[in-house]
This record gives sequence, C-alpha cells and structure tokens, in this order.
Amino acid sequence: MRFDSSILIHTLNGVLAVTYLAWAHAPTLLSLLVAALVVPGPDRSIQRVAGLRPRRRARGEVTRSSPAPTIATIVTAVFWTAASLLSQAQVTLWGSALWIALFLGALALPQERENVLWTHKGLILGYGALALGLRILLRSTDDVITWATLVMGVESESAQLLTIVRNALAPWGVLTVWAVYPIGALGLLGQRMFVNHTRLVAPLASVRDTIEALRTRGEISG
Repeated sequence: MRFDSSILIHTLNGVLAVTYLAWAHAPTLLSLLVAALVVPGPDRSIQRVAGLRPRRRARGEVTRSSPAPTIATIVTAVFWTAASLLSQAQVTLWGSALWIALFLGALALPQERENVLWTHKGLILGYGALALGLRILLRSTDDVITWATLVMGVESESAQLLTIVRNALAPWGVLTVWAVYPIGALGLLGQRMFVNHTRLVAPLASVRDTIEALRTRGEISG
C-alpha cells in the first residue's frame, strides 16, 4: 500500500495553522479560560450563599441559587472576546491581566467576593467598550473630511473641525486604553487586598474559622 504524502502535508499544515492562530490570540484564549474557571468557582460560591434560605423552626435550610453571576460572566466574556479580537496586542494582554486579577482577587477575598466579582466584571466591560471606541476612532476613514461630508452631511468647515477634534482625542484615547484604565482597575483590586491583608494569610479559611481565630486570639487549643 503506497503512502500518500499529501495527506501528511495537509495535516501538518492544518496543525501549524491552528497553532499560529492560537498563538496570535493567546491572550484572548487565556481570558476565556479564566472566565471558564470563574463560573464553577467564585460565581458558584456566591450563588450558593445568596440563595441560602433557612426554614422556619429549625427545620433545615434550602438553597435557591440565582444564575445572575454566571450570566454576567458569560456576557462579559463574550463582549470582551469581541473587543479583544478587534484590538491591538497591548489591549489583549491587559484584558487577560484583568481577568486573572478578577479570579485571584475573588479567591483571596472571600468576604468581599460578591463585590469584587460584580465590580471587576463591570470594569472589564468598560475596558472592552473603551477598546472598541478607540478602534472606531483610529480606524475611521482616512479621508475624514470626505466621510463627514458624505455620511454625516456636514459642511467642509465643520468636517475640518471634526478632523481636528479626532486628532486631538486620539493620543488621549490611546493613553487611556493602553495604560491609565487597566492600571487603575488593577490598582483598585490591589487597594482592596491591602485593606484586607489579614485575610491573605489564610484566603481559604471559612467565616467560622475567622470567628474562632478572633475569639481565641489565634491561640491553638490543646
């Protein structure tokens, strides 16, 4: 039986194409992976806590978890993926850093897990919106005057003013998206962790463990 070398060549070409594509979008894939870890981890944790309902007369308790945290994570992940695929490499790297910080912060601060998740999901959505806005600003038609005259129906003088405003806003938009916004978001999480630094000693400790440590002042009973 004669071996067909073309099959091997096509297979290798396909593997290389998938590898190159995955490498080119590695930060985006990393963000999706972290989002997939958030759903069964921190999201599920706050869903159980928020849905816990004790029965009357000490007859136990029932859990009615809400899917809102999971839905928020999915919406945020989908929106960020679209924004990331349309953005430059620096933006995608910052986005993956925000997702990793969200996951680690939710694990390290269990007493503020719900606030951390909702706040930083909103920050990621805002960052994605800024990234899309920057792309629209920078990738608009090269001839802004013609575009403004034909599409927006403005006079040539107004179109020139629009060009000046666009050129003035572009550097500030780039600086905000590439540095100011993500650093501020990470700084916000860092501030939360600094204020609650005592919890970082035992981030997986339960509320019962914390109360016991406070009651006994950290002493180990014999």
